[in-house]
Amino acid sequence: MTNVIPLLMTLIGLVSIPTPKNYEEFKIAMLSEINGYRLQGCNCGNVRMNPVPALTWNDALAASAAEHAIDMYQLGYFDHKSKDGRNFSGRIKAKGYDWELVAENIAFGQKSIPQVVSAWMASPGHCRNVMNPGIKHMGVAKKGNYWVQDLGAPKSTGSNGRINLK
Repeated sequence: MTNVIPLLMTLIGLVSIPTPKNYEEFKIAMLSEINGYRLQGCNCGNVRMNPVPALTWNDALAASAAEHAIDMYQLGYFDHKSKDGRNFSGRIKAKGYDWELVAENIAFGQKSIPQVVSAWMASPGHCRNVMNPGIKHMGVAKKGNYWVQDLGAPKSTGSNGRINLK
């Protein structure tokens, strides 16, 4: 399964992650940057957030993020709601992630992982999404100047981990 997402992203033109090797490097770098904040704790605006456990990567969340980043890029909009009316919770569910809790951060214009994570952490709402102790997984994608981070926690009965690539 770990080769499916990089192949999908290559086929649909997610140029920021063109090969499995680069996809793995992207995942490692993004997890490292995000988990640096989670493990240390930080301020989200004027609210101190205690340290929380590290997130792990989830390919279904990454597929949902990729779909939305590509859609925003191709259709020229910037919003959590897709042009077809779906919101992030519906897009995530459609990719096979059976969630108990989900959140989404989007960004535009940042050129690197440290820049986009810094921007999210400087925004109290985005920061609270990242620092939410209930969140367990994330997936992130970039297309052009569009970034999407989907975050989630599976239902206690568990997500089967299968990805719906429709």
